[in-house]
Amino acid sequence: MRSISTADKNNIISLLSHGLSTRKIAAQTGISRSKVASVAKDLDSNKENQPGGRPKKLSPHDQRAVSSLIETGKASNVTEATKHMNNILSDPVSTQTIRNTLHNDDDYKAYTKPKRPKLTAAQKRARLKFAQKFEDWTVED
Repeated sequence: MRSISTADKNNIISLLSHGLSTRKIAAQTGISRSKVASVAKDLDSNKENQPGGRPKKLSPHDQRAVSSLIETGKASNVTEATKHMNNILSDPVSTQTIRNTLHNDDDYKAYTKPKRPKLTAAQKRARLKFAQKFEDWTVED
């Protein structure tokens, strides 16, 4: 990689101090973006890289609130937790956001609730016996 002149380097430093992005500086000076970025890194070696991606919709406080809703039983599933959180938050969130939040928390794992009969055999017999006992009754009885 060839080096750039001191004048170009000073020009880049000047443009960086004015707050221009490396892309705009590269377009303006005709120097590659990677070279502009390396000059910027040499200028401030302790500067942290900005994290990429979209900012989180839920703050850490909101994430703890979602976990608390599930733990206390105020919400039994993600849909109920989402409705509760959307009443609190100014910016609504989707059920998938709540699901992702719970997924990232190690305490919660998704599972399918086991299917059980709605009535036991004993309950069915008792209901049949009751219905047969009062089958001939009228509204007045």
